[in-house]
Amino acid sequence: IESLMSLKIKTLKNENAKISTKTLTESFLKEYDEIYSGFGRGKKFPEAAKISLMMDLSILDDNKELGVKSLEMLDVMALRGLYDHIGGGFFRYTVDAAWEIPHFEKMLYNQAELIPLYIKAYQWSKKELYKDIVVETIEMLDKRFLKNNLYYSASDADTNHKEGAFFTFEKEKVKNALLNNPHAKLIKELLEFSINGNFQGKVHLNFYTSSRPKGFKKFKKELQKIRKKKEFPFIDKKINTAWNAMMIEALFKASVIDKNYTKKANTHLDALKEFMFDRGELYHQSLIGLKPVQLGLLEDYSFFISALLSGYEVDFDESKLDFAEYLLNRAKSKFYKDGMWLLSDDELKIKADMNDKYYTSPLAKMTQNIIKLASLKSSFKYDKLARETLETMNANIEKSQSNTPAAAKAFLMQTLGVVTLKSSSENLEKERKNITKTTYPFILLKVQKNDKFLACTMRSCFSIDKDYKVVKKIIEKGEWKD
Repeated sequence: IESLMSLKIKTLKNENAKISTKTLTESFLKEYDEIYSGFGRGKKFPEAAKISLMMDLSILDDNKELGVKSLEMLDVMALRGLYDHIGGGFFRYTVDAAWEIPHFEKMLYNQAELIPLYIKAYQWSKKELYKDIVVETIEMLDKRFLKNNLYYSASDADTNHKEGAFFTFEKEKVKNALLNNPHAKLIKELLEFSINGNFQGKVHLNFYTSSRPKGFKKFKKELQKIRKKKEFPFIDKKINTAWNAMMIEALFKASVIDKNYTKKANTHLDALKEFMFDRGELYHQSLIGLKPVQLGLLEDYSFFISALLSGYEVDFDESKLDFAEYLLNRAKSKFYKDGMWLLSDDELKIKADMNDKYYTSPLAKMTQNIIKLASLKSSFKYDKLARETLETMNANIEKSQSNTPAAAKAFLMQTLGVVTLKSSSENLEKERKNITKTTYPFILLKVQKNDKFLACTMRSCFSIDKDYKVVKKIIEKGEWKD
């Protein structure tokens, strides 16, 4: 992490700025739960958009404390009760402040938004736990949620009207699972009080440590044998376009730890497009085997575009960029009315807001998309649209600060500037690892026939060299911002 904190860049640190890296950082530190990690004093939700912004700010504001707190939160979420240690994947939230007892529902969108955070954390630290969480969560979704290359929406908390019945264990069975484990004593110590029953007389695993204990894999296999005899909760089999798109984006991002995820993401992308896009229209949700009839909402367009942009940066398929641009223009014609974005194209006229509730605000995500497409397409038309959209949001961001993290990130992208790195696909692929280590978070990749690396903002290019290390240094110095 030390290397990531080395950025000395002229960011929005003006003492009088209403929205800046400084005010956002202060807002996070004020809201942070120092006792249990996370945000709030009651129920704990895995607020992915907040953690994502925290990680960016730790670089932009040269704030080691924010980076450390981000990883602390990811550790707690992966090792306490929010995570299913035996089957993989995250529950929706915990009913307590200490991340110990969850509401045992699993949502597709939770997995999709948390996976990229653990990927970034793995790139930062190379901690194997983070990579394991990514792989296990994808495997869980493929086992429980996948059909015809499309993902179901959710699974219930209950089995036969008993909450957590599938996920919790009888005390004696947990102790029996440790009988032949050479690390039984250590595992018991790290499970602390939970091994004696912490949910309706049963055990829901919580590890009170910063990493998995030795002997965990053997322990896990024994408990998986018990799980096989249980009935898995009811699964909501609706195919939701926005949530599937989120998951596709997560798979594209996971390609940095395993290139096979690129092929998998493209397979799911093709399936989603075939099922939910017809005659120029994107649709919202349906069941497999039934033709979708509900037209797409703003969220469907927002997250589908985002998935396409992430995909383009992985395989440089120009058709993804073109389709993203088509969907943006379609969304603008359907949802952008009188200078305001609406949630749907109907008579209700409900205005979209920038609050990240259960998952990232569709309006904030769309704003990020517009900023990215403006840079990738060198389009002043999209740049103007992004500025107009942000103008309607600035007052609320100023008031809410870190409580509107995805919108605040869009504001920083627009104000600090997105860097588009242009070169041949071969060059970009060859230097991909070094590019991901560049200590500026708002970098996009764009294929261009050139044997050199060219770094550009919307209005000018500021560095060109055959050696990416030279360009990297100039990006990180931030002198192009003057």
